[in-house]
Amino acid sequence: MSQFWQSLQGLRSRILPFAQRTLIFRRVSSFKLLLISEQKRDYNVALIGLGWRGYRTHFLSLVDSPSVSVVAVCDTDQNTLQSFSAQHPTIHTYSSITQLLQHHTLDFAVLSVPHAFHLDCVVALSEKGVPILKEKPVAESCDEYSQMRNFSVPIGITFQKRFEPQFLHLKSLLPLIGDATAIQASLTLNITHLDENWRADTGVGVTVCNLHYEASGA
Repeated sequence: MSQFWQSLQGLRSRILPFAQRTLIFRRVSSFKLLLISEQKRDYNVALIGLGWRGYRTHFLSLVDSPSVSVVAVCDTDQNTLQSFSAQHPTIHTYSSITQLLQHHTLDFAVLSVPHAFHLDCVVALSEKGVPILKEKPVAESCDEYSQMRNFSVPIGITFQKRFEPQFLHLKSLLPLIGDATAIQASLTLNITHLDENWRADTGVGVTVCNLHYEASGA
């Protein structure tokens, strides 16, 4: 029996180092695979429209994201593009979507332009197979909505206010009052020289009508 155990111990002493090396290798390999799987890929994104919402909400939220690369922006206002380039000289600027799409392959685009130009921009982006995240409204008419439903690319509508500090704070307070059945709120905006603003030429409606839409899901 002692001879048997001696033989077994000898076999163990030869196998164990190999088994340990194999186990370590498997652990290292698994860890490398885990790191690879957890690495977030960069999404190449373009912003169409650099107004208040396009720049202050979307661009500033995306520019420092580790998983997104804002590769280009587009706006028809040359002064806006010049001002943007002065602050962000490494990001390409274009005055038309056609020019932008000729130079960049995008994973998706964020669309923040006046309502009347939504459909034209969506058509241009969808023809190149670019998924779109756009500002509300979904469409300005039933016919326009029907057209957008037939596009082959995903089209998302933003609910950006649910991520703004005041809405997040409101959400954090809800557990203090229990189950809320209704919330009444007002959101107002004073636009100086409204007659010179693009909103004056469209049926944009009053902001309070859009509050439930903008904060939906908050």
